Amino acid sequence: MDKTCEERIDAELEYTLETLHTLWDLFMEDSEAYDDDLGNMYEYGLCFDYVAPHTFDDQDEGYFRYQLSTGGPGDEFRFFATPEIRKYGMTFSVYRIEYWFLDWWDGAHRVMRGSNLDFLKEIFTVFFDDCSSTESAYNDAMEDYEEPYEDEDEDEEYIDEEECDDKDVRDAANNVIRNIKNILGG
Repeated sequence: MDKTCEERIDAELEYTLETLHTLWDLFMEDSEAYDDDLGNMYEYGLCFDYVAPHTFDDQDEGYFRYQLSTGGPGDEFRFFATPEIRKYGMTFSVYRIEYWFLDWWDGAHRVMRGSNLDFLKEIFTVFFDDCSSTESAYNDAMEDYEEPYEDEDEDEEYIDEEECDDKDVRDAANNVIRNIKNILGG
């Protein structure tokens, strides 16, 4: 039986961080520097994008995804950040970074801490945020974004059987009242 993602994630994360450190050190010396086995920083990973809130079930927070590989298995870093509007555009302040290791119908993640957190924040800031990749990815994802509609009062009865004995009329009236409450914000 194959190992689960939870059993494999620590080794995968260690290898990924070693690779990133090698590429990052080269990049910081010379942005065009190239490693014969690994390539360079520009070639590492598949994509950098923003995953809007509620893209997936039970995903309330949006995040920037630095997807390194996909399929079975795949891995990615997720950067959770708050936008900050500046005079010349938008920048983002990272408050959490997670590494995800995913294989068909299985997955595990680690929250970055200490020097790994600092290292990945540096990559996020210098490689993605300073060149406005974050702003572009965020704007692309949020262009057509709509907050999911959750009607907490969907079953609430404003008009009950004592006030109106015709169920169809009562249901219609209750729907009108709910819609008016939603339009007025509550």
